[in-house]
Amino acid sequence: MRSLLAVDGSEGPDSLADLISWLNDETLLRGRVRPHAPVPRTGELGGWTDIVVIAVGAGGALTTLARALSVYLQQPRRSTVRVKVVSPDCRRTEVTVEHTKDLTAV
Repeated sequence: MRSLLAVDGSEGPDSLADLISWLNDETLLRGRVRPHAPVPRTGELGGWTDIVVIAVGAGGALTTLARALSVYLQQPRRSTVRVKVVSPDCRRTEVTVEHTKDLTAV
C-alpha cells in the first residue's frame, strides 16, 4: 500500500525537502519515502515536484506517518504550508497551517 502527500508551501521545493527529511527521520518510514516527479506535459519544461510517495503497510507505518505529520505541522514557521494526503483507500485529507506559533494538536 502507499499514501500520497502533496505539499504546497510558500517556500517552494524547500517545503517538500523539509518534509521528506522529517519523515525519513522516523525509523519505520526510512526508505519508504520518495519524491514523485510528474512527467511534464507537451510544451512544459517541468518544475519542482510537490508530491511525496510513502509506502505503508503492516507494522505501524501508517500510524507512524500520522504521528510524524502531526508533529511536523506543529513546528513554528513563518510561511503557510498545505499538506494533502491521499490514503491507500483513496480517502483525501487536507491540512493548512499558516504562520504557526505555539500550536497544539487535538
